[in-house]
Amino acid sequence: MRKTTLSKKILQSITIVLILLAIALRLGGAREWFAPSKERQLEITDIQNVFPNASSYRLKSDKSIEVRSDKSERIGTILSSVIYETSQLGYNDVLPILIGLDLDHKVKAIAVLDNSETGEFMSHVYDSNLLSKWDGKQVDTTLIQRKVDAISGATYSSEAIIKGVNATLSTYLSIEQSHQLNWLRITQLVLVFILMLCSLIMVFTKRFKNYYFYYLLAVLLVFGFFTNKMLSLSIFETWLQNGLPWYTNVELILILVASIIMTFIGKHKYYCNYLCPMGALQMIVSKLSPFKKRKFVKKVFNIDLRLIYLCFIWASILMGISLPLSSMEPFLAFAYSVSGWLMIGAGMLIIIVSLFFNRPWCALCPTGCALDSIPSFKQKK
Repeated sequence: MRKTTLSKKILQSITIVLILLAIALRLGGAREWFAPSKERQLEITDIQNVFPNASSYRLKSDKSIEVRSDKSERIGTILSSVIYETSQLGYNDVLPILIGLDLDHKVKAIAVLDNSETGEFMSHVYDSNLLSKWDGKQVDTTLIQRKVDAISGATYSSEAIIKGVNATLSTYLSIEQSHQLNWLRITQLVLVFILMLCSLIMVFTKRFKNYYFYYLLAVLLVFGFFTNKMLSLSIFETWLQNGLPWYTNVELILILVASIIMTFIGKHKYYCNYLCPMGALQMIVSKLSPFKKRKFVKKVFNIDLRLIYLCFIWASILMGISLPLSSMEPFLAFAYSVSGWLMIGAGMLIIIVSLFFNRPWCALCPTGCALDSIPSFKQKK
């Protein structure tokens, strides 16, 4: 028993060291960690995403970009949200865009520059042909007033593109843009904060213990399917690389802060038990299942598998190895319109296994392991 405890403590210590080293390297690389990342300068390869035969370009006095071919012929104009400072925040970070105008002052194409959005969400945006909604339209005030709907399943990313296009065109045409309340966003924030408040009440009191099942249903619907807000290693990596996106993800940042504080004061697994939609899904299935539940085996030769998994991921990140972190955890299964069949199948498998075992994914979850690695200042008996 002592050997098992010692091995677990050693692996936890290694995990903590790796996480702190990753954070230290990130803070050493960029001092403005709490601000959105700065957008890089444009290159000719960016211009060629809109005008493939572009050879040179120059910035004009109105901040538009004149594009010329290898024969020095003018072939069009580029409007850059980077230069106009009109890039909008998506789910993880800003989404810089380029708007290409032909010689007739019509939209030739719109391109999205390199960004930190989740690849599956951006692929869904591209597949929906959102970027072609403005093609061939004359650039005037009616184009700004044109209604373009966000893409279901990639709401944050698509809204950032739509708002970025409108803001960039408005700045170019010197039109003051009206700001409207985003009632969907407000609704999401209200529901998230209500659930956070309910979770804290349940942790510190037993008054609503009988309503825990219905609370889990609300967590599943709100965090899983409505907002797609959940902590993951993919989110942690993006934040380490680009800083904390307070504007678009303030609720998720507050959830992380609350989870750390709760662990400090001895309330372990606060996030896993009260705010994680995958944990809520497994507990709901377990409560509804008529079968006798067994404890899911997560150790091999007294070694915690999820600690090994987490150490492997953090070590890979530190060594510069690119991992598809969004695909290494099944959370994208909630965004069924975006995720592939493999991820949906992983979600279905977790549901089936949950009929017979208690929270099988929680026994392997590296995100939960990362949160569990946080030491508690409360003395244990």
